[in-house]
Amino acid sequence: MAHYGASARIPWYTTLRGIREAAGLTQAEFAAHVGVHPSTISRVENGQPVSQAVLDAYGLLAKKA
Repeated sequence: MAHYGASARIPWYTTLRGIREAAGLTQAEFAAHVGVHPSTISRVENGQPVSQAVLDAYGLLAKKA
């Protein structure tokens, strides 16, 4: 029997990576648009803590895609 609990959910940071990739941007390109270092984008997409401003930039990108 399959279990469809919290473990079956896609991590939020995987969704952010998908938003960036759907826009056709590399981490470095998106970092330049946002005004942060590429390592910041890497941290976001690996689930590490980042500023709200960086997360808001993904929201703006998603609206454009």
